[in-house]
Parts: sequence; C-alpha cells; structure tokens
Amino acid sequence: MRSFLYCLETAVKNLLREKWINILTVLTISVGLLIFGTFVLITVNMDSAIKRWSKGFGLVVYLEDNLNKDEENLLSEYFHNDSDVINVRYISKDIAFKE
Repeated sequence: MRSFLYCLETAVKNLLREKWINILTVLTISVGLLIFGTFVLITVNMDSAIKRWSKGFGLVVYLEDNLNKDEENLLSEYFHNDSDVINVRYISKDIAFKE
C-alpha cells in the first residue's frame, strides 16, 4: 500500500511540476482524436449518401427500331446476368409513346 501511495504522490508532483508538457500532450492527443473523428464522420456520411443515391438510380436504354427478337433477348439476358442490375423491364415503342 505504501508503494502505491508513493507512486501516486510522485505522479501528482510531476504533473504539477511539468504543466506545459502535460498541456502540450493533452492538446496533441486532442488534435489527433479530432482528426480521426472527422475522418470517421466524413466516411460514414459519404457511405450513407452513396447508399441512398444508389437506391433511386435508374437507367433507360433505347433500342434501335430494326432489332429483331433474338437481339432483344440477347440484350435482356446480358442485363439479367449483370450482378449490379436489379430489374429489367422492356417497354415497347407503342406503350412508351402512350405513356
């Protein structure tokens, strides 16, 4: 118990004796944590924004008039095989004109 009290007393004396070095140490650690926290905050917010934007993203592909059914099926199969594509919907020229 005496050694613990001696160590505690010595630590307090050194803290009071070397004020400027202790203040500098605290400020250095604070700046480091501020930089790290800012980086984490920006990373999390960018990830959240990208996830929200990706949900509302859509792509419209216009096909030429002279495509036959085999070419349309080939394109549809190509888009279905892409892992980034969630849904493929074909709208004919007549339906698109009505909409």
